[in-house]
Amino acid sequence: MKVDYLKQKQKARRQRFLFVLLAFLAGLTILLASSISKYASTDIQKLPQIQESQTNSENWQEIVQALDRIRATAIMQRDKSQLAAVYVEGSQLDTGDFELIDQLVDSNSHVHGLQFEVEDIQKISHRWSNDEEVVELEVTDSRSQYVLQNQLGKLTIPKRESITWLISLSRRGDSWLISNAEQVLNDS
Repeated sequence: MKVDYLKQKQKARRQRFLFVLLAFLAGLTILLASSISKYASTDIQKLPQIQESQTNSENWQEIVQALDRIRATAIMQRDKSQLAAVYVEGSQLDTGDFELIDQLVDSNSHVHGLQFEVEDIQKISHRWSNDEEVVELEVTDSRSQYVLQNQLGKLTIPKRESITWLISLSRRGDSWLISNAEQVLNDS
């Protein structure tokens, strides 16, 4: 019986990411129950249009930072339609953020001051996969402190320190969208 270790490794990564995402959503749900009020609106920045000949680590950092900015804006404005400029349609991440925004709307909660900061980025691979162009990046980012608010009050969520992710971007026309992201575990 032939065992495909690559598929098993990919499945384990997806399961770890899903676990982290579910833990985050569960934590946010608990926090929503004890928080409050009005939301900040931010203009969406257009994603940079970068030709392949120009792609380097600075360009990838600009692309990922723009995607993070749009994602944060979508969450703060509770606007799921903005996520179409961030994720490949139907990805687990897209679904997770849709559910998060639904929870914010259902609990009449708002998020203020949410920002992600890309600190380091390394290109791992650039290839064709299933007839689409894919770039795999190792991205280290942090999340700002933010405020979760509803009719009961405000709750300040502390800053999240740096985490490293393995992110896959898929080209859609002239843009890059996130198709997958998995937290890199420190096994040392």
